[in-house]
Amino acid sequence: IASEMRKPEVEDYFVKLIQRVMPKSRAQVVGEWVVTRRFFENFTGDNPRFFQQSFSVAGDHDGQTSSGYRWPFGNVGVISPFNFPLEIPCLQLYGALLAGNRPLLKCDPRVAVVMEQFLLFTQACGLNLNDINFINCTNSDMEYVIDKPTSR
Repeated sequence: IASEMRKPEVEDYFVKLIQRVMPKSRAQVVGEWVVTRRFFENFTGDNPRFFQQSFSVAGDHDGQTSSGYRWPFGNVGVISPFNFPLEIPCLQLYGALLAGNRPLLKCDPRVAVVMEQFLLFTQACGLNLNDINFINCTNSDMEYVIDKPTSR
């Protein structure tokens, strides 16, 4: 994905798409694109394994430790705002996916087309879209979905 994101025509397509739905300057949108591309560059190769690494840290007293274990939750929801139509949903969505979860993505309807196109782009790069759920709905409909006991 990261190598495809380096192509000028791909960057230009998404920069123009974001500018059509969000009043940002080209420099602001390119900045959002670069942060997202660097996220994908960072999590290539062996790095997802370290992303999931557990930890244990000595505490203040003898025998006291603080431990963190990383396990997938399963079904998780990612609800993203309108002001960063690519960066925030990408980092949250693909971070959840790298952690072994099955994310459900809901974007603000005004900018949802950006993530719809990015999901299609990642599918063209080889991502299996059966691992991600994308919903475009009202806030009340999303509230109904996440109130289910199977949602986290």
